[in-house]
Amino acid sequence: MQKYQTQFMMLLILLFGCVVAFQSFFSDYPAAFLFPKIISVILIGFALLGFVLTFNDRKPLLDMVIMRPMFFGFIMMFILIYGALTFLGFYSASYIFLLILLSYYDGKSHQDVKAWLQRFLVSTLFMVVIYLLFALLLKVQTPSGLLL
Repeated sequence: MQKYQTQFMMLLILLFGCVVAFQSFFSDYPAAFLFPKIISVILIGFALLGFVLTFNDRKPLLDMVIMRPMFFGFIMMFILIYGALTFLGFYSASYIFLLILLSYYDGKSHQDVKAWLQRFLVSTLFMVVIYLLFALLLKVQTPSGLLL
């Protein structure tokens, strides 16, 4: 497995791009998904390029200790796409997802109140920017759910 870790990760990114592309191209309202179509096609292109370039890479291979956090991120992405988005809505689910990722990848203590305030502040500001960008500027329709 260690020999093909980089290729495996690129295939996971490619699979994620294909799932997003499939959902955006074969949706009930095709005109509403122009932005995800563009992003998913770009993601698929870069994932294919990255996959091809991994065979020419002569750098040291990654070990599983480094790969475990990446697997956690991919699992969280799929949970977000198929579960939380339909139930909570795009902005609420993305906020929770970002907060979990910041908590998981941040090296600060989980008992430090100041670190939690910083995580909440970063997540909130990021989601405000995303809301302003998607909803107001680009007029992208996002999945609505229980909260927003």
